Amino acid sequence: MESRWFGFLAAAGALTLLGLISASRMYFGYAEAGHPISAGDALGSGMMEWWLWAPLLPAIGAFARRFRFERGRIGRALAAHVVGGVVASLAEITLFAAASALIRELRFGEGSLRAELSSGFMFEFHTCVVAYWTAVLTFALWDQAARARAATVRRAELERSLAEARLGALQSQLAPHFLFNTLNSIAAALRDDPDAAERALARLGDLLRTVLARRDRVTQTLADELAFLDGYLELQRGRFGARLTIDKEIDPAALDSSVPSFLLLPLVENALQHGIGARPGPGRVRIAVTRDGERIEVAIEDDGVGPPADDGAARRGLGLESTRERMRISYGAAGRFEISPGAARGTRVRLSFPAVPA
Repeated sequence: MESRWFGFLAAAGALTLLGLISASRMYFGYAEAGHPISAGDALGSGMMEWWLWAPLLPAIGAFARRFRFERGRIGRALAAHVVGGVVASLAEITLFAAASALIRELRFGEGSLRAELSSGFMFEFHTCVVAYWTAVLTFALWDQAARARAATVRRAELERSLAEARLGALQSQLAPHFLFNTLNSIAAALRDDPDAAERALARLGDLLRTVLARRDRVTQTLADELAFLDGYLELQRGRFGARLTIDKEIDPAALDSSVPSFLLLPLVENALQHGIGARPGPGRVRIAVTRDGERIEVAIEDDGVGPPADDGAARRGLGLESTRERMRISYGAAGRFEISPGAARGTRVRLSFPAVPA
């Protein structure tokens, strides 16, 4: 609808401009020849000459779309438009002659359609042919631009659907991975503390309901992401007990930003299993989320055993690799994923991506 209105306004503006040019040419031309006419007559004649093209433009546009200048059909299109140019020019000359004869009859009582047709054909035919071809080429360029825009939109929609499908596949990989790891933790607690294992199973049920409820959501807010992490960390406290400390630094300005669903879960899970769980004694996990202008910065750091000497080993883990891939699909070059040693020891994972409102 907006495109049609823009086309209508563009055509109206072009016809009006041509009418003004024609009116000024007539006004000054007749004055130079010693037969001056009034500005009103010049303006009326110039506007009528070009605005009478308006009823012909829809037909010319349809004809231009029917006979496009496409590879393998250029000769056919040229022949069609040679004929179309003659027909449109004769139609325009006839309309202008009829309007001029009617005006002369009303004003001076001497209107003659034949005389107007004769003079119009002699002086206007070449101008009408040029005007027709200008209109055809304009419609062709407009149609080509519209098709290019449509192709760009279709390509963007296809890329988005493919990206969402890949994100969904990665997300579905995380669910069983998370479930198996959690069940292993609960199984380890069954013998030593059956009551804690029972509570953990109830908590796991709540988390699984959340996973199922959001299984079709490719993205969610950071607030929802962090709320899910709270439930997961509560479950893990039953496993680690007093030896686990969680520090959180959350910037409220970042909470309404959109992120891929369960983006942070594998990072926290990795910090607990391969960082804190890989060594005895107490451990600490720090989760920091800040908003810096139009970017979100996330850091997840543990004080565990630290990253492997071979960084490639860290990259091969399902959780880290899936997060890296989801960042790449969701944000492209605008997203950053970094793994480095922690401040004292352990591992720090840092994410940075644009702040996109949910």
